[in-house]
Amino acid sequence: MTTRLTSKALVAIGAVASAAILGLLAALVITQRTLGEARTWERSVITATRDAVGNPRLKRDDVPEQIAALGRSFAAVRNGLNNCNASARAAAEQDRQRQAEAERRFREAEARARSASSAAEAFDRSAERQRVQEQQCDPSPVVLERWSQ
Repeated sequence: MTTRLTSKALVAIGAVASAAILGLLAALVITQRTLGEARTWERSVITATRDAVGNPRLKRDDVPEQIAALGRSFAAVRNGLNNCNASARAAAEQDRQRQAEAERRFREAEARARSASSAAEAFDRSAERQRVQEQQCDPSPVVLERWSQ
C-alpha cells in the first residue's frame, strides 16, 4: 500500500516547510542580531572595566572580579569620605565652642579693664585732690626754720 500524495497535498507540505524554513531563518537572523548586540555590549563592558582599573590587558574572565573590586573600593572611599566629613563637622563644632569661649573671656577681660581703668582714674583724682590740698598749706615753722639755715 503505497500512498500517493496529491499535488494539493504536496503544495501544502511545501508551503508548511517553506514557512518553517522562513521562520527558522528569521529566528536565526534575530538571534544573530541579538548575539551581535550582546557581543558589542560585552566588549564595551570589558573596555570600560579595563579603563576603570587602569589595566589594558585585563582578561574577559577577570572582569566580574574587577567590577566587584571596584564596588568594594567605591564603598571604602565613600566610608572614608563620610568619616572625613564627620571629623570636619566635629572640628567645626569644637572651633565654634572655642570661639564662643574666647569671646566670653574677652568680654570678661574688657569688664576687668574698665574696672581697673575706673580705679586708676579714681586714684588719679584722689592724688590730684591731695596735690591741691598740699598747695594750700603753708609750711610748718619747723620746716621754715630749717630752710632758712
